[in-house]
Amino acid sequence: MAGPASLLENLLSWGKSQMQGYKPVIETFDIYPNVEETLQLLSSATREKNITIENHIGPETFITADVNMTNIVLRNLLHNAIKYTPYNGTIRLNTTSTHDRVAISVVDSGKGCPPEVVRNINHADTINTSETTPGTAQERGTGLGLLLAKTFMKQMGGDIKVASEPGNGSMFTVTLPVKN
Repeated sequence: MAGPASLLENLLSWGKSQMQGYKPVIETFDIYPNVEETLQLLSSATREKNITIENHIGPETFITADVNMTNIVLRNLLHNAIKYTPYNGTIRLNTTSTHDRVAISVVDSGKGCPPEVVRNINHADTINTSETTPGTAQERGTGLGLLLAKTFMKQMGGDIKVASEPGNGSMFTVTLPVKN
């Protein structure tokens, strides 16, 4: 999902999340079907760049979150990974879990992020969206997808972190609660 439709969905979702009194609908669900659906939605973009997606998230990976918010976060993280991964590159999806948290990582073989962007994402309350870097095929972005992901993760009691070095790809990890 790229282009004007994606931008509009991000803007509407972000606006809704900023309304006073807005509360996510938190429920426990299996993230696997949502990941598969998101991969299907983005399959034309991966085909265009001949990107291989390795999905290591298995069935019965339960999280406790808002389904719609989680879908938007996943879609934005995967869209960014596709955007910054070169032709013939690889993206991996992984999970790790503890008794009360599940971490979902999107790991790409792309351009990587400069240290100031990593610091901004990992340590700031908000994300500077004034400058975005073109993708490997000169794809353009607004920075709203990542801002939305960070906002939604906070509202759901989760977190988002990035590990990255220029030229060595990026690993974006979202951590969400799970109720046993």
